[in-house]
Amino acid sequence: TPNGDGINDRVFFFFEASDARKEGKIYDLKGAFVAAMKPGPVQNSSLIWDGKDDRGNVVSRGIYLYKVSLEGKNYTGTVVVAR
Repeated sequence: TPNGDGINDRVFFFFEASDARKEGKIYDLKGAFVAAMKPGPVQNSSLIWDGKDDRGNVVSRGIYLYKVSLEGKNYTGTVVVAR
């Protein structure tokens, strides 16, 4: 619920600590790129998405796809934005 109230405004992805390159991207259900994840609060072991697109606009409610690339492997799933 990225509404600025400080509660559940972001989603965190945590991994075992590693210096390996980590990359995360968010897509809509049609497969269109929405945003890149940013490094999270735990150095070398997390990524974060704040519910905004790459232009800084809060996305519409709905289901989004995530793709995290780590050490040559891809992990995918869904995240829901609610209001």
